[in-house]
Amino acid sequence: MPLQAMKAVVLDDAGTWMRDCAAGEAGVLAIGGPNVFAGYLDPDQDRGLWLDLGDGRRWMNTGDLGRQDADGYFYPST
Repeated sequence: MPLQAMKAVVLDDAGTWMRDCAAGEAGVLAIGGPNVFAGYLDPDQDRGLWLDLGDGRRWMNTGDLGRQDADGYFYPST
């Protein structure tokens, strides 16, 4: 999808970003971009939803597991 940024990332037990996954490594999928919603009206529902990946952008934790290959394509983690 145009303007849709997506990464597979490794999180610690508290849900904090540790690093981006290597090609083929399974991790949590994070998405960012203008088409990602701004959050819930109730801030309590936003807990654990947003990730700081160290690049100043707003990333949403999808809660899904996946992997990205060396060509940039994403696949479900099996």
